[in-house]
Amino acid sequence: DSDVELNVVGNLKDYEMAMFSRQAQPQPKDIVEGNTTLRQLDLNYDMLQRNLKLKNTNFMPTLALSFQYMYTSMSNHWKIFDYRWNPYSTVGLNLSIPLFKGGNFSQRKQAKLQIAQLEQTRISTERQLKMQAQSYLDNMAASAEQAVSNKEAVLQAEKGRSIAEKRYDIGGGTILELNSAEVALTQTKLAYSQSIYDYLVAKANLDLVMGVDDRLKTEE
Repeated sequence: DSDVELNVVGNLKDYEMAMFSRQAQPQPKDIVEGNTTLRQLDLNYDMLQRNLKLKNTNFMPTLALSFQYMYTSMSNHWKIFDYRWNPYSTVGLNLSIPLFKGGNFSQRKQAKLQIAQLEQTRISTERQLKMQAQSYLDNMAASAEQAVSNKEAVLQAEKGRSIAEKRYDIGGGTILELNSAEVALTQTKLAYSQSIYDYLVAKANLDLVMGVDDRLKTEE
């Protein structure tokens, strides 16, 4: 519900060490191997392959064996236990060889076309996903470098604010200079937090492409 109160625990700065440790890890060779879209396409491919095998069986001859065993009686009275029963059994063997059935050829051709189309779809999807993954990796690297630069800027802004505060205390500076230093410090902190936020957004998008769920790793 919209009226639920939320309490924020921690801040973006808490992700700083996780960000740098994540950047130090090597990337897997097949970065989109666990993507759910590709998994679904692979399952569809297996289903189409089984469907093609099923279509091929329509060209195969079929052999049917039947067996029947029964008792018969010609008695016409109601004393069933006094009936004269005669056993009767039959065995049948039926061989069916399909000589020509035009529908089988069209169905088989359609199944092959579906498989070829799915193969091309998978290749195209995999290329697009790899491009997206590489773009997210580049964004993560850029955000990590920007976070380092912004952190240094925060230290410089804190030093500038401290100098402006000392100057104001001894009467060598104005309140305007102190306020300007405070604004500069706030802006650099905002830029630092924004760079970490941009990194986390890129990482979330990359995990989506890779089919990775950090919550599952935590539970394991």
